[in-house]
Amino acid sequence: MIRTKKKCKVEGCTYPVFGHGYCLNHYKTLFLLPKEMQKLNKKRYQRINKISKKQERRIETYVLKKEAKKELLIKQKQWCCLFTGKKFPIRGPMPSFHHLLGRDGDHMTDIDLIWPVYDDAHRQYHDFDYERIIKLDWYEGFINRLEKINKECYRLEIRKKEKALQVVRKI
Repeated sequence: MIRTKKKCKVEGCTYPVFGHGYCLNHYKTLFLLPKEMQKLNKKRYQRINKISKKQERRIETYVLKKEAKKELLIKQKQWCCLFTGKKFPIRGPMPSFHHLLGRDGDHMTDIDLIWPVYDDAHRQYHDFDYERIIKLDWYEGFINRLEKINKECYRLEIRKKEKALQVVRKI
């Protein structure tokens, strides 16, 4: 008895059967492709974390350090803005914090380098040019507070102030 090769079930297709009565092309489109699409769809809808686990832990540590700083400053009766010297209410929302040496590495969570500030003064400090900052009414008090807090940051601020005064004198 002579065996004849079976043809694909799809009408008009003349290719030999590969599996389940379909040729290789139709088998792939009907059986394999849907499985691949299901895998892709599952992967496609996975939520991507907005921040990494490491950064999440760092932020949790930062929040705890801010709370500790608040408690420490309240005990020392120094719960006030680094820039303006105005007192904060003991109860109420947590104010912004200024990082004396930036937020890189361990500076972000170093309790000695973070200080509470009012947002308006904080924005002025970061947004204004230095010639304008040294003319603000709170600036001299800020320099005096900074000298007591951190000598290194105090020297950096004095250098910035001297440069700004040189620029003003040239004009």
